[in-house]
Amino acid sequence: MESLSEELMQKQANLNSTTNELQQLRDMSSHQKKRIAEMLANLLKELGEIGSTLGSEGQEVKISNDAAKLEEEFTVARLYISRMKSEVTNLTQRLQDIENKEQDSNKKVTEYEKELAECRLLISQHEARMKSLQESMREAENKKRMLEESIDSLREECAKLKAAEQVRDFLGQCK
Repeated sequence: MESLSEELMQKQANLNSTTNELQQLRDMSSHQKKRIAEMLANLLKELGEIGSTLGSEGQEVKISNDAAKLEEEFTVARLYISRMKSEVTNLTQRLQDIENKEQDSNKKVTEYEKELAECRLLISQHEARMKSLQESMREAENKKRMLEESIDSLREECAKLKAAEQVRDFLGQCK
């Protein structure tokens, strides 16, 4: 009987020890679930902030402390991450398109600046040519004036000579 009693006590001690271990494991499991729920809540909060920064709807995913809903909430978080990934992909594509357009615009601006410089050079060449032509026209006008003055003085001299010749002819006839 004593051996049964000892065996019962030993089994009782083992049961108590196992019960204590089980309780510790339950406590640890509960603590781990709380930590996981807390970490998931923080993760979702940060994801919500990132989502609002990216310009998405900024949907906030709420985490309850109910461990039974943890898997469901984790699935919701994965869907939210997937949506944010799509948004980031779209933004990346838009950014790449904008950068390509910027490069094209910069090329066009460079071409237009080159064309503008060529036009300015052509304009300055034409202005120099016009200035040269105006100077030539002034010189030609001055020569024309001088020639007209010479013609006028030669005509005057010619008229004087004709008058003198007529006077001489008249005097020659009178004699």
